[in-house]
Amino acid sequence: MRRSKGSASRKPHAAKPGSTPSAIVDSGAPAADIKLIFKPELPALLRVSYSSIFSWMRQGRFPLPRVVGPSGGRSSRIAWFASEVQAWLASLPQRQLKPPP
Repeated sequence: MRRSKGSASRKPHAAKPGSTPSAIVDSGAPAADIKLIFKPELPALLRVSYSSIFSWMRQGRFPLPRVVGPSGGRSSRIAWFASEVQAWLASLPQRQLKPPP
């Protein structure tokens, strides 16, 4: 009989000695104030494709996400701090309007 991938017999991964779980890392804000933007929400928020966002991240022009789910493979869940995305938006140049004729 085959066991399914979600079998209860699997043991959870133990944290590496000396590592700090990401939920404990101090981001400078109280835990109640941390807002996350998950991958499916980000392209809708910015009105661009995820491939554009990924390209900006590779170029160092957009904040990198945090891994908030199981790490590794296609099942990992990533999210951005809303404050970092807001800071990125605020850093963009404002559009200049031509003076009236």
